[in-house]
Amino acid sequence: MLDKFHLADAEHLPFEGSYFDLVTCRITPHYFPDCQKFVNAFARVLKKEGLRIIQDHVLPEHRPTARYVDKFEILRDPSHNQAFSEKEWRAIFNKGGFSIEHTEQIVKQHEFLNWVDRIHNSDDTLRELIQMVQNGPKCSRSCR
Repeated sequence: MLDKFHLADAEHLPFEGSYFDLVTCRITPHYFPDCQKFVNAFARVLKKEGLRIIQDHVLPEHRPTARYVDKFEILRDPSHNQAFSEKEWRAIFNKGGFSIEHTEQIVKQHEFLNWVDRIHNSDDTLRELIQMVQNGPKCSRSCR
């Protein structure tokens, strides 16, 4: 039984194979350099009948809009690496050997200035983000 905290790289988990009954990751995969390595690491440490729960950004399926949203996110938070559409997430998990039993998209809304200020962006970056929202594809603001 794991009874203490272990700091570890999500792409290189330092646990034996088939170690956990449950593996979760909440709102962080878009920061990882290689999400496929992360999913593969999850698959390795999870028991065969184990449960995994992942929560993260989901981009629109329309590729140009998805890239626009991702570009916005990288400008807002430079530690953001890449987010994926549901179709892309499914491909990543399928390649990692997982079957997908359930997906659900929950729309979160933030007050724009507070959300941007969490990262302590400069005034120039704030202006650029506002311009991106005003000039971006309509679908970048509300589609799935």
